[in-house]
Amino acid sequence: MKLQYKNGEEFFLKYNQFFHLVIALSLLPFGLIWLAKKKGFELEVPSEAVGYVLYAVLGGLILFLFFRSMRSYKTGYKDFSKEWTLREKLDFFYSSNYKKYLGLGIATLIAVAGYLVDTSYFFIFVYVLLLFSMSIGRPAERKIEKELALSKEEIEEFRKAKEIQ
Repeated sequence: MKLQYKNGEEFFLKYNQFFHLVIALSLLPFGLIWLAKKKGFELEVPSEAVGYVLYAVLGGLILFLFFRSMRSYKTGYKDFSKEWTLREKLDFFYSSNYKKYLGLGIATLIAVAGYLVDTSYFFIFVYVLLLFSMSIGRPAERKIEKELALSKEEIEEFRKAKEIQ
């Protein structure tokens, strides 16, 4: 995914918007389901065995997406080069984080779907853990500077409203 930006501030704002969009896309259905359940809405699972299968399938999907997104994020840095220009570094950073947040966002939606069909709080707990893991790696300028090992000149170019070449 290629991001269009002129300077570091615009890059950071667009990166932040994507992060918050991923969180909002799962928060809205979660809130609606929570309110509906408080009013007495409940989906019936046909049998206890089907319930266990749902736990296994949805839980397995969530675990797979979580570890896959984290692994692709970490292994992506093998291709990273400190010799790249600032724009190339920022593009690389965005694409690796895009994949990570997209995978975690899909995992949160699966947790919300699990909460829709389940009456226990297991999927709420999983959902909160996923949001917590996303918030630990939330967008921050210092995080970008540290992960990309930016030089002092690059940091100045990134923080100022200078156009990035």
